[in-house]
Amino acid sequence: MLLRLIQITDCHLFADPATLLKGIGTRELLEKVLNALRSELPRAERLIVTGDLTHDERVETYQVLRDLLADWLPKLRLLPGNHDDRALMRPVFGDVIQAAGPRNVFAETLGSWRLLGLDTQSPGYLSAEFGVEQLSWLEHHLAPSAHHTTSYITHPIPR
Repeated sequence: MLLRLIQITDCHLFADPATLLKGIGTRELLEKVLNALRSELPRAERLIVTGDLTHDERVETYQVLRDLLADWLPKLRLLPGNHDDRALMRPVFGDVIQAAGPRNVFAETLGSWRLLGLDTQSPGYLSAEFGVEQLSWLEHHLAPSAHHTTSYITHPIPR
């Protein structure tokens, strides 16, 4: 089975559409990206948005993001980054977020593929956290199966 996945990362949105990040209008840029991808919507199985969905960590910003991604909601999967607040994401995206304890994750099978999204966010830090709870979750979802697996991790894991 051919699987078409689209990933967008580091949106760094603000509630105020005029706010710039290092001189860049992040909302305007995301709108351009989404408009360019609109023709892919019927052919893509998933849109995966990872890391730093917001920059200001406000519930209003998550609502703006949900509105921008409205066409994609049935196909949307999210993972937080270091500028995100899991607790604020859940009420806005509760229908597309799976929870594993305090973490926002995803695990699903599409045809012969298994998709795994592992939240390694460490609140207040730039670095990732990969501990016993994440390892246990990952081992459970990587148990022997006949599926090909692709995984998304919020942050690269330091070696």
